[in-house]
Amino acid sequence: MLKMSSGSKIDWLDVEQSLSHFWNSLPAEARVVSQWTPSRRFSELTYVREELLGSYKARKYLSLIPWLREQGFERIRVAGSSHSGNVTQLGLLLRQNGMEPVYLFEGRGGPPAGNQLLSQLVYGSSFKTDSGDVDFEIPEGGSHPAALAGSLGLAGSLVEKSLEQNTWTTRIFMDSGTGFSAAALLLGLGFFNLPCRVTIVSMTGQSSEDIQDICHSLSGDYGRLFDKPPRIPEFEVNHPPVGPSFGSVPAASLAEVAAFAQQEAILIDPIYTAKLSLYYQQQRVAGQEALMFLSGGVRELLCFQGPLRKWLEQRQSQ
Repeated sequence: MLKMSSGSKIDWLDVEQSLSHFWNSLPAEARVVSQWTPSRRFSELTYVREELLGSYKARKYLSLIPWLREQGFERIRVAGSSHSGNVTQLGLLLRQNGMEPVYLFEGRGGPPAGNQLLSQLVYGSSFKTDSGDVDFEIPEGGSHPAALAGSLGLAGSLVEKSLEQNTWTTRIFMDSGTGFSAAALLLGLGFFNLPCRVTIVSMTGQSSEDIQDICHSLSGDYGRLFDKPPRIPEFEVNHPPVGPSFGSVPAASLAEVAAFAQQEAILIDPIYTAKLSLYYQQQRVAGQEALMFLSGGVRELLCFQGPLRKWLEQRQSQ
């Protein structure tokens, strides 16, 4: 029997067998279990350290990159913001797998910094000028049906780590951009039919209906992997308490980045993880155990050197 965070118990034998079936239905590369770190500030909270793997997108690529290779594609366009860590990471992975990444410049202006600067190393001249023919264009955020198998590992990782910890936590908090990883988490958790409530904080203004639509669009791919229809656990979608416009970096986000660095000894990004943390703090119930995903770390933080420098200067002058 496995103890739940609420104190009740569930029969774990069927879940353990389901976990074996789950992993066997996915590519072997998808079986990646993330590290968990207890919060130093909130005794009831545990962090799921996806940022150590390279954000949720790293899981997408575990199945997307092999699919691209199987299709025989050689020249791939990467879509996204020029300062995105995804652009840098994906370009490197494509090169490692013998494909040529190209990118049509969509920069912000001003001197390049952070990932925009790193991406110039990866893409070369195509980072600014290439608009020629490509074999395939990866959607922004890497959100493509071929990425589902890798992204489902988000749920498998939670269940496997719960086995190690001998507990199941029913309250789960996650940030979301395109909504693809959030939908994959819901689909994966539904496979196990464990009691839970997933709170999704959308940084792009999505609604519950939007996430439902993404789940529906992926239901056929899910069925081909597991040979059964998907089941969606209880979830809600909310917006961040600060900086609701995507890409905005309010002072409260930077203050939370500093709080994480100083009190949690973890570097996080100000767009996704910091805003998710601020939402959690508004909603937290002391004593009710919860899991919170950390999706962005050092690589994402590189993009915000200017705002971070200005915020630090203002704080030091006070």
